[in-house]
Amino acid sequence: MVVDDEWTAADVLSHPGLLSRFDKPGSELHKALHRRQGNRLGDYFEVLINTWMDAIPEARVMFQNYQVTGGKGTVGEFDLVFERDRETHHWELAIKYYLGHPGPDGEPYWYGPNPVDRLDLKWTKMVDKQLKLSRTKEGLAALKWKGFEPPIRPRAFMKGYLYEPLNPDFAVPHHEDTNADGLRGWWCHADEFLDAVPEAERWFVAPRLRWMSPICIGDEDALHGPESLPGRAKSHSIHVMAMQKVDGVWEEMSRGFIMKSDWPKTA
Repeated sequence: MVVDDEWTAADVLSHPGLLSRFDKPGSELHKALHRRQGNRLGDYFEVLINTWMDAIPEARVMFQNYQVTGGKGTVGEFDLVFERDRETHHWELAIKYYLGHPGPDGEPYWYGPNPVDRLDLKWTKMVDKQLKLSRTKEGLAALKWKGFEPPIRPRAFMKGYLYEPLNPDFAVPHHEDTNADGLRGWWCHADEFLDAVPEAERWFVAPRLRWMSPICIGDEDALHGPESLPGRAKSHSIHVMAMQKVDGVWEEMSRGFIMKSDWPKTA
């Protein structure tokens, strides 16, 4: 049901020059990023994965972001369909960041920075709807029209971070389907920040498109002192990295969200 991490890691090792090629001005990745519309992190993530799969010789991308329609409108969308190893693969792609906090009745919820987004709801939609699109009448018809016949191998390629609350009163169990070895961070409300967070001399406030990778910065002017951060989180959440200086360069030690005081209240 999910893409095997060992498989994707092996792909990176098998193509050692591809990442450096992507990093050069005018590369296919730079062109694809330039063509994308908007500034959504999910769109950025999809461009990265689609461009990678399109570049490795073992795979042949057939189509991306292909909408499936029926009598009552749009039924769903195939994020990525490609052929590899004589099989047809359907991947649903997502990059997500969830923070643990009890629900209204103590439920073990993991909310997005926008609390309308919740891990359990997203995963249920992924499993029960998105990954089953190729089994629906409309999905099968769309694939056949594109020249494909069953079987299609659906898989979830869902990445991101889980953020543990620094306040133990908000601690909740992990969702049963999350990766026990997955990436972790922390979160706190703005009024708790100065007393609760890991000590760090300098901090980086990350724009959305820099949430995926570890931060390494040479310019100290891009960093902030801890006292300035709680005020910035009064009206909206901010994603921050605690930084330490190593050999003249500032590197990320840990990362977390500073949330406004009433989060995750939605109204």
